[in-house]
Amino acid sequence: MDQTYYRVFDLSRVVEQIDGAKHPKFVKAVKAFHAACSVELDLRTVRLCVDELIKIDKAELSPGMANLGQFLLTHAVVTYVRATHSKAISRFNVGVIGAYDRRLRAFHKDIVTLRDKCLAHFGPGDDLWNDERVLYLETPRENAVTMAHRRINFRRDTINGLDELILAALPHVKQLQKDRADDLNAELETLPAELSEAINAEPFVPAEFYGANSPAEKSFWEEHGFYESYSKEG
Repeated sequence: MDQTYYRVFDLSRVVEQIDGAKHPKFVKAVKAFHAACSVELDLRTVRLCVDELIKIDKAELSPGMANLGQFLLTHAVVTYVRATHSKAISRFNVGVIGAYDRRLRAFHKDIVTLRDKCLAHFGPGDDLWNDERVLYLETPRENAVTMAHRRINFRRDTINGLDELILAALPHVKQLQKDRADDLNAELETLPAELSEAINAEPFVPAEFYGANSPAEKSFWEEHGFYESYSKEG
């Protein structure tokens, strides 16, 4: 592969184009590195949600803030489970729970159960996260059927549990990224000619990916410089 400065190649696109059966180690290395990076993105999203939820918990809880808390908590739980538990279609399971001791694994199980039984699929859950009652109402004017509902939209112990899980998970996934980067760099150092040609044929163009003159396009080389990326020397 040409060692020309300021060129970047789309290895994900290469994996889509080549015969994976002929280059299984390369394909696995690309997908494993992608999975570790992608899971970190999800976990950082959860981190942002939890930080905002902690701020909300310390503020005066107006109806609007309570709704915001519900949105953030739902997003945090669903995203966390997607990153750590769900069988993904397009990325490997990187084994986040390897970072957890017995206590944190119990927290993790509680979060997965909350997602499965209350948020992704409707149900009351063990703690009556969703509590709805069909009622028959009698009044002097008329009788009618109606419904009463109570839905939890902010729960401190769930926030605390997510906080502890993310604190343990992020460093673990960061180390997995470095390990997977080493594996991928090793593959890139021993490329057969056919694969090297395939990589050179798939340049990555930041302006096309992010949009010309977008902030991400303008800062691409700064954000993905060697101080941040996993080079074989790093």
